[in-house]
Amino acid sequence: MLADSIANQGGHAAPWRTVWIRAAFLASLGGAVALDLKRLFFLLIIIPVIVLFLIVFGVIGGCVGRRTCSPLAEGLGLGLILAWSLGVSFPMSLPG
Repeated sequence: MLADSIANQGGHAAPWRTVWIRAAFLASLGGAVALDLKRLFFLLIIIPVIVLFLIVFGVIGGCVGRRTCSPLAEGLGLGLILAWSLGVSFPMSLPG
């Protein structure tokens, strides 16, 4: 998320650029799954969570970035919230 906020210039990038950057990120997840479907299938399961996250918290993060003029504040905040979102939506499974 830090790289995303830097690429989006802390919320100051044009909306089409933000959409393009985030679509490229989601496409890279799809490409990774295409390379190794068996081991990386879980990435297909987390894509809806990431899309909802980017819709809801991406807008809030853009506001934070514009207000603070700091991509670091936006990126770290979004990173922590994304980690929490993924952690609570996909329970830990024990191997075996």
